[in-house]
Amino acid sequence: MNAIKQHIPDFCEGFEKALVEFNTLEELLAIDFVKKFSTFPKFHQFSMNDGHMIAEYRGGREWWVVGRIREPVEGLPAWNHGIYEIWDKNEPKEVSGRDVAWSCGDSIKLRDGTVVRRRNP
Repeated sequence: MNAIKQHIPDFCEGFEKALVEFNTLEELLAIDFVKKFSTFPKFHQFSMNDGHMIAEYRGGREWWVVGRIREPVEGLPAWNHGIYEIWDKNEPKEVSGRDVAWSCGDSIKLRDGTVVRRRNP
């Protein structure tokens, strides 16, 4: 039996993180708090990264952690670290999340050392 523990940021108070058991991908996707992520506009797909289930939107340009899953789930693709929309020398660009060293707020440092600004859609 597998299980998912709902992700709720620690700074949010008054909520209990659900822990729900499931056997199949279909059962996982039918869990209320999981299913809700797929109802928002521009939902793209669910994916996995290091035991975390990710909900991706806008073709991978926005993402949220859904929860932590105990065991791998067959049928969920690996998360590709998203796509960052940036301003580079006042030009709008997109870069792979694999090329990002860190991001904080609107500042993003690329692996080559360049610091750029996040472009809000």
